[in-house]
Amino acid sequence: MYKFGIRSQNNIDTICTPIQEIAVEVLKTMDISCQSGERYEVEQNKLFAEKRSKLKYPLSAHNRQYIKAGKKLGVKAGDFVPCPTYWESIPELVRMRELFNYHAGKLGYKLKPMIIFSDGTGDYPHIEIDE
Repeated sequence: MYKFGIRSQNNIDTICTPIQEIAVEVLKTMDISCQSGERYEVEQNKLFAEKRSKLKYPLSAHNRQYIKAGKKLGVKAGDFVPCPTYWESIPELVRMRELFNYHAGKLGYKLKPMIIFSDGTGDYPHIEIDE
């Protein structure tokens, strides 16, 4: 079984419990890294300006808390990639997303569909809980 490195663990600790649980299941069969969890204002707005995010702070799921029974459980989204870091390997990113969706269903959760940018490319790394 694979395990998260220090940076990935620090990022995943900021993400809601359901996505953490799903990621742990994915990690049993595929080496993945958590590249991003909660984003603060400066980082989120920089990514928006670079057209690497569709929303400004605080509208992104990387900024909004997942709340259940009145408790904040972390932000609603994280960015994950297969390891070694395959940002450009579409087949590996597709396989990772399929594993996230499979394990989400097994655990009784639902993930939002992949975000498609205006240029037609998909935001494969973005994993977001669907309430």
